[in-house]
Amino acid sequence: MAALLAGPAMVTEILAEVGAIGALDRVFTRLDTPALERIMVAIAPPVAVFAPHSSADGIVFYDGAEFGTDYTENAFVTEWGANVGGPTGRRVVRVVLSGDGASEHGQVSDFATGFSHPLAIAEAPDGGLLVGDYGTGQITEIFRTS
Repeated sequence: MAALLAGPAMVTEILAEVGAIGALDRVFTRLDTPALERIMVAIAPPVAVFAPHSSADGIVFYDGAEFGTDYTENAFVTEWGANVGGPTGRRVVRVVLSGDGASEHGQVSDFATGFSHPLAIAEAPDGGLLVGDYGTGQITEIFRTS
């Protein structure tokens, strides 16, 4: 049955087979090598990697014209950042996607910094990006100035 499933459903099925559901502290101690290999086949590799100790919370695929054609179909992602302060996360990153299928990958770079805890992101009607900052309670519009 597990061989017919794909993605997260397959992973859940494998974890259930070895009795690891609902016990995250015991998951890896209860998985044998064949089960781990089956899980790794079921999970697609990441297209882009974000900063450790931050969380990628908001995402928008840009199709506006404000930033020019080089930004069309790029992903913009908000990174929450560590709760203890410091430079980790607390930014909007741009992900330039390229390739197809299994070769698809994304190049991540800083797009906007200086946020407290950016959470939501959306494309504004004028083509700018609206970023909701949970830490300050503000919504900031990012737009091109020249």
